Amino acid sequence: MQLDKWHEQPFWDTYEIYRRRSESLAGCHAGRVNILAHMDDATAGTEALDIMMKILADRYEQLSLWQRTFSDITASNNGAIALKFLQTETLIAMMDEGSVYEAAAGYTYHRPQSNASIKTKDQRRAAISKALSLTPEQEKVFLTMFDKYETERIDALGTDYDIYDLYVGDPTDFTPAFSKRLGRDFIEVMRRENKLKLKYLAGMTRALGPLIAARFAALEDYHSILSKMYVWSTSDEEFLADGSH
Repeated sequence: MQLDKWHEQPFWDTYEIYRRRSESLAGCHAGRVNILAHMDDATAGTEALDIMMKILADRYEQLSLWQRTFSDITASNNGAIALKFLQTETLIAMMDEGSVYEAAAGYTYHRPQSNASIKTKDQRRAAISKALSLTPEQEKVFLTMFDKYETERIDALGTDYDIYDLYVGDPTDFTPAFSKRLGRDFIEVMRRENKLKLKYLAGMTRALGPLIAARFAALEDYHSILSKMYVWSTSDEEFLADGSH
């Protein structure tokens, strides 16, 4: 989105405040994701769980910062510019975290989830169970919980995180007021996703122990990033194919 001269200075003043607040959070968060991505069988379960809990807490903090900055940009500029800010920062965050997981692919348990042939619920169940190296007894408990998780995830976010498609359109197609509403809803959807991950991290910790729970959370975290980035990429293709832009 091109900023006109009336909006440029207020936007960059607000963004500079955001940038300073975001830098310290981003550095700590990237380090935690890197540790999580490199965990293996030698990692202590309590350590893995603690890192995953802190990653989810970081995301809540990031969402609060995005919400505050979104409101500030809406007030100083308009809702369309604020929505573009939110879209851009969300995509950058996903790309940064996804690259950390990719760089650690030889170490981690998340790699099977990047396989494009894994489409159906049964394929996902089998791939995750295999990646977690579960015993038959553990697998029975895990799959019961996983099925509940999938039902809640699909209800809240769509089969392939399709709900994100509602929030990645070009803000120039929307009125500032509608963009403001979309941005608020977008932040709420991201909070809902984080809350669901936290809920099942706790549940799987109680049922299967902290290491399996953290490993599942890492698998699912990377899968969610890939799925949302795919939604973003298909939206971009539709935008580029639209000759009206």
